[in-house]
Amino acid sequence: AVGAYGGLGGISLVLGPVVGGLVIDVVGWRWTFAMNIPIAMLTVVLGLMFLPPDRPTVDGRPGRPDLGGAILMVVGTAMLATGIVQAGEWGWTNPLTVVALVMAPTSLAMVVRRSASHPHAILDLSLYRVRYFGRGNLMAFLIAGNFAGTYLALITLLTGAWAMSPSAAGAALALVPLIGGPMSFVSGRLADRYGHRRLLVPGGACMVVGALWFRSGVGPDPDMWLWFPAVGLYALGIGLAHANSASLALRFVPGPSLGQAGATNRIMTEIGSVCSVAVTIALLVGADDPVEGVRRVMLLLALAGMGGMVVATGVDTRPRQMRSAEAE
Repeated sequence: AVGAYGGLGGISLVLGPVVGGLVIDVVGWRWTFAMNIPIAMLTVVLGLMFLPPDRPTVDGRPGRPDLGGAILMVVGTAMLATGIVQAGEWGWTNPLTVVALVMAPTSLAMVVRRSASHPHAILDLSLYRVRYFGRGNLMAFLIAGNFAGTYLALITLLTGAWAMSPSAAGAALALVPLIGGPMSFVSGRLADRYGHRRLLVPGGACMVVGALWFRSGVGPDPDMWLWFPAVGLYALGIGLAHANSASLALRFVPGPSLGQAGATNRIMTEIGSVCSVAVTIALLVGADDPVEGVRRVMLLLALAGMGGMVVATGVDTRPRQMRSAEAE
């Protein structure tokens, strides 16, 4: 199911860059924001039609959402991104940079402390006692989170140094979800049959090799002979590892806790996305030229893929029958 979810997300990512690029070329970038209005309205209508009403309860009483924890998490993530992005302009020793980078871990630590005692906390810390939940969330931070920064670097290269139109850049970027989306369906089924490690480790390896390959050959002139194989290999890694990071986190979570667990996994992905975008912006802005900035981001992607491979090495979710057969 998680693999199918990732596959559907991949299909939407195919349409997003292509449709968005066409809209920018035809009517301007402001209309890309207007497109979200009917989508949001349709989502609300469908939710009201098909989602049964429910109210979370704590000890039989309606539970109040942890608004304080949510605010602290937003502040912590925003301060971290601000400190990383602005450090190049403000300077690492500037009081504003120091305040931002001190507030970030302080706010996030307060989220953890608050979650330990709040009856309806934004983070259910007990879930981290579930097998592989922590590893899956770390994989989401490293692999799924890094996706946003990589996308930003690639679109910057295509529309900047390579001087492509938004629609052409969107079509070129569609290669990633075009391969990764359908592969998520397949890899989800394979993970259930053969275990997550056999998908996550090769997925990370594909991301590492694709990133280093692209880094070694990218230049100021468009090179589709490099783009298609190197970025295609990265896309294959996304298909193997992206959705399966969430699948690993939720693998042994009890049914009643799946909603909270899925939300926590999504939070880790979004925090990873914010961090990767912030670091990507800092690397691009701090580089002497856009191509050198992209090379630095590709190195960051390779390191994230290596980290994901290390995290996945100790995972064993093979069916019991397979473990028994291989032990004999």
